[in-house]
Amino acid sequence: MDMARKNRRKLWLKLHLYLGLFAGAIFVIIGLTGSLLAFELPLDEWLNSNLMTVSVKTGHERYQPIDKIVASGIGALPTIGKAISLDFPRRDGLAFALWFEQPSPDASYLERHQIFINPYTAEVTGQRLLIDFERIWRDPFKDFILRFHYSLGLAKAGMNIVGFIGLGLLFSVLTGLILWWPTPGKLRNALTIKKNSSIEPLNFDLHKTFGFYSVIVLLFLILSGVYLIFPEYGRGLISVFSPVSPAWPNIQSVLPEHNQVPISFSRVLEITDMRYEK
Repeated sequence: MDMARKNRRKLWLKLHLYLGLFAGAIFVIIGLTGSLLAFELPLDEWLNSNLMTVSVKTGHERYQPIDKIVASGIGALPTIGKAISLDFPRRDGLAFALWFEQPSPDASYLERHQIFINPYTAEVTGQRLLIDFERIWRDPFKDFILRFHYSLGLAKAGMNIVGFIGLGLLFSVLTGLILWWPTPGKLRNALTIKKNSSIEPLNFDLHKTFGFYSVIVLLFLILSGVYLIFPEYGRGLISVFSPVSPAWPNIQSVLPEHNQVPISFSRVLEITDMRYEK
């Protein structure tokens, strides 16, 4: 191996090492919080059972009319609150969740709350602050973990930090591939864990072998995470190779015409059931 190649390899080794140490440490935190988020719904229901779970008693197994359930939630809205969406229970024994927005204490941005309604009695079981975009310590555990997962709890600045860390980790993975790439005829040796090795050679073999086999999964995780942080750049890159539809529908196309009256929630539910019933 000539001197120039040795120097290049030393440079790649340093880049791979320091990027892996720094970005990898953050990636561990992101991975652990992401693992918790895989169980976010049952975890949230367990931690907030007094709000989210309801008893199913004999004679009350059927839901109240949807308009009555929504009206009950609307009636519990604070004067400065604005309803924005309704979550249906994902199973029996859970409450409806009416989302609403209201100004935060400093009035510079909106915070989001939920009102929970018992579907069998149409009674409000309570409400909670769900999302404070600037002060995540006010959020429930599930949403605290979510915001820590994608922004380290540092709001927009944290999202940018996580995005750039993802790019650094992507570069670390690619430099690892460059360092691993075997010379012709030595591919088998590059994918072999040698038996009876001492600790250091064994650790090296484990690192390069499992690193190679996990590279596809790592690249997918990193690229998808970076895309979620920087979607406008990701969509721009994808548009070079494929047509890209708008990220959000044109709201102007669904605004009501003059003198139109909104249909009831019961009618919305009926139309939805008709469209998606099996």
